[in-house]
Order: sequence, then C-alpha cells, then structure tokens
Amino acid sequence: MSDLPFLSLFLVSMLLAERALDPAQRSWIALGAGLAAGLAYLTRTAALPIALTAPVSFLHRRQLLRGLLSLSGMLPTILSWQHWTSTHRLFTSEAALTYYTDYLAWQRATVSLDVLVRVVWHNLDAMVRSLAQLLVFDIAVVESPHFERIIAAGALVGALRLVKQSGRLQYPAAAAGMAAMLLLYHYTPDPRLCLPLLPLILMGFWTEAKRIWGSVCGAWRSQATSGRVGAIAATAILAGGGLFLVASNVVGNTVFIPERYARCRSELAERTAAYEWFRTSTPTEATSYAYDDPVFYLYTGRRALGLTMPYGRIYHADPDGEGNEFARGVPKQAREHGLHYLFLTATDFYREGGQRARLTLDATARDKGFREEFAAGQAVVYRSN
Repeated sequence: MSDLPFLSLFLVSMLLAERALDPAQRSWIALGAGLAAGLAYLTRTAALPIALTAPVSFLHRRQLLRGLLSLSGMLPTILSWQHWTSTHRLFTSEAALTYYTDYLAWQRATVSLDVLVRVVWHNLDAMVRSLAQLLVFDIAVVESPHFERIIAAGALVGALRLVKQSGRLQYPAAAAGMAAMLLLYHYTPDPRLCLPLLPLILMGFWTEAKRIWGSVCGAWRSQATSGRVGAIAATAILAGGGLFLVASNVVGNTVFIPERYARCRSELAERTAAYEWFRTSTPTEATSYAYDDPVFYLYTGRRALGLTMPYGRIYHADPDGEGNEFARGVPKQAREHGLHYLFLTATDFYREGGQRARLTLDATARDKGFREEFAAGQAVVYRSN
C-alpha cells in the first residue's frame, strides 16, 4: 500500500521543484526537491521520470546549476537502489518467481517489439479511462467507457490550458513522463497506477468546467433564440453530467464499497475452516498452490505459490482462450513445481475476470495425480498422490 506515501513524497518534490524555478528562491531548494524525489523513488520506482523531467525543466529556464542540484539529490538513491537490487537479484526463468522478484525481466518477457504497438494502444485507452475513474465512481452506478473518455478528454484539455496559463512546468512534465512510462508498462494502467496524476487531472477538470460554464452563461445572456436554446441544452448536459459524477461517488462510497467489504468478509468466513484444517492437519514444511498466496500464508503459516497468469495474453489474438488454458493447466503446473497441496476456491482468478475458477476445479477433479482431502464452503483442498 505504498501509493499514498508515494503521492505525498512526489507532491513535496514537485512543490519544491516548482518553487526552485523562481530565480528569487534559493538554489538549494532544488536539492531538496531532488532528495524528496529520491525518497519517492525508494517508495515506488514510478518516480524515475523525475530524474529526467526535473533537470530538463530547469534547463528550459536556463538554470543549469539548479538542474544539477536536483539531479544530484535524486541520483544517489537511484544508483544505490539499483546496485542493491542487482547484487541481490534472483536469476531464474521461472515465471512465478520472476513476477515477484524482477519486474524488469517481467517487462521484457511481456512487452516485445512485435506487440509494442498493441501494448501502447491498449494502455492508452486504459489510461484515459482510468484518469476519468479517479474523478467518477461510475462502476458503482453504470460503467460507461464513452462517458469516461469524454470526462478524461475534458480534464486533459483543461490541464493543458492550465499549464499554458500558469507557466508551471515541473508537475506537468513529471506527469507526462509517468504517463509515457505507463503506456509501455506490462500492466494495464488502472486508477491505482494513475493516482500520481490525480491532482493535475482534478485541476484540469475544474479549469475546463469553469471555462465551459462561462461560455454557457454567455449564451444565456444572448438575445438570439438559437443562443438560448443552445444554453438550455448545454445547461441540461452539464447538470446531468455533474449529477452523475456526484451520485456515482456518493453511491460508490456509501453502498458499493461497504457491500464489497461485506462480500470479502463473507468469503473469508467460508474459507476459515479450510485455513484451520491446514494449520492443524499439515506439516509445517508443506507447500501449496493458492491463488491469493500471501493471504493463504498469513492465515495458515504454510508456504504457498500463486501461479501468475501471463499478463501479456491481453495483447494477443485470443486472450480469453489463453487465460482459460492457463486455468486448466494449474494442476499440471503445481505438480511440476512439486507442490503438496492445491487450495482452490470458487472465486479464484477474480482479478483476471471470467469464470476460470470452475475450469481449475474441474481439471483438478479429473487429474488422477491429486485427491480431494478437505472441502468446506467455497474452498476445496486437494493433495498430491
């Protein structure tokens, strides 16, 4: 849960860097901006673009010294962290271990040149929609991709307008760098990954909303009938959109999220008996397959491996078919990894969507290499023969 601490450090860095662009301020503020950016980088590597965008913004204002101070504040943390990770790197070709230990290797394995255009195009639309989802909780009411794209387009136009009016450089430049990195990322940009852009998107949305409302007010003052008719239509559209935005957040925070938590509590209660069985009926060295392996470990004290579904399938011709085939192959993979147990539930693969949990359950039930040991609620435990 590093997102909010990262956002805080990132904004501190941007505020200091923007202040350092003022010639009247002390040059050492730029160093402070770099140090804050370095701390943000140690929190999440998403801060990496600042190492380029901050010095470039200073150079744009012909402030070479401050650009170097900014870079010198951030560079030691980048180099130190990269040195530590390189000396402690786990060299493996195993997909599950690579996913947990080496995002760069996972990136190389997922985003190759032959799918690069599809990756960028897919991530662009996902990022645009995610930027809108930072403002509107539409999944709680009626999820509308077209509405999300319109909201995001308005916010982006407003952000560009705000940058032009204010002359601020540091935050917009860093946001552009992060957005470019997300376009090439091996994981679809979701609202969580786009969170560092929230303040800029919020300010851009407000800027554009004020501009449009000013135009509508001007149309109301028009003496022409066509102007009045247009003002009525525009007011109705703005009022409807604003009402939907407010209602979606109210319903999302007062109904949708509480219901989701209640569902999670219910699912946990149904798995409690299986967790207890693992604690009392298996040796401490037992290893298992579990879709949510960290949760499984915390409740049972037994090591588990979650077999990560290759995310690159979404960029291929038949992503659903590849996902289904992976789900059916879980028993085989578990046996190849030498796992003693399979912990299966009816809600597995909820992150990937679809009804793939049933595919794994059916494949395991037919696999003669496993036998059912325990079943309670949503959970079924199989043991390797």
